[in-house]
Amino acid sequence: DVYVAGYESNNSFITVAKLWKNGTAKALSDGSQNARAYSVYVSGNDVYVAGFDDGKAVLWKNNDAAIALTDGSHTAYAYSVFVSGNNVYVVGNEYDAGRDVAKLWKDKVEQTLADADNTLARSVYVSGNDVVYVAGYKYDAATTTSTPVLWRNGIAQTLDYDATQNVFATSVFVSDGNIYVAGYKSDMATGRFTPILWTNGTEQTLPYDTQYNSIRATSVFVFDGDVYVAGDLSLWKNGEVQPLSGQAQSVFVVKRP
Repeated sequence: DVYVAGYESNNSFITVAKLWKNGTAKALSDGSQNARAYSVYVSGNDVYVAGFDDGKAVLWKNNDAAIALTDGSHTAYAYSVFVSGNNVYVVGNEYDAGRDVAKLWKDKVEQTLADADNTLARSVYVSGNDVVYVAGYKYDAATTTSTPVLWRNGIAQTLDYDATQNVFATSVFVSDGNIYVAGYKSDMATGRFTPILWTNGTEQTLPYDTQYNSIRATSVFVFDGDVYVAGDLSLWKNGEVQPLSGQAQSVFVVKRP
């Protein structure tokens, strides 16, 4: 089964959070307020989706009503969810006092990530004995530039990047000791997005349909040796692009008996 989380506008131009299972969509929000789903994780028979609903960071479990992670006093987003054992990890950010602050929620308990000033956390992955990886990016207001960041157990490090472009890390996955990070770069002159994938720090530009001149990679997942990346109008498997009809925000692959 292949699960994809994202969103679609309704007839009132309100975004509705959605979950696709093998191409069939199900609405997670009721369409009365803007809501978006950004990440999906399957653990056993439970399906978790992270996103936002009416300005709050939220978590959906098994298509039930959204669980609020923030109180709504500041606009907040949940961008990624990961389950390890009995623990549920969610990352995102909260906008406070004119800046974004990167957050990690472990079982709904909030933690501010190190060097989080004007930083957004977009993806979380837990490997081995609770080694927590978080991918995101830092925005420098003085230079109006963005640089890709990977946290390992709360310690931030900057990924290799082209300093002539704004670069964003959006998703992290660890498999067989290899660290995969998806993201994109933005040309400072044209604003054009180009999808990229880091494998153990080595950057690779992903192919895409040339009729679209601006494509982002937003999620990476590795299953049985195959590397899946989801993004704008695209799903990549081992570097080969397959077209999609919307903005894919997350991909998850699981084998059923």
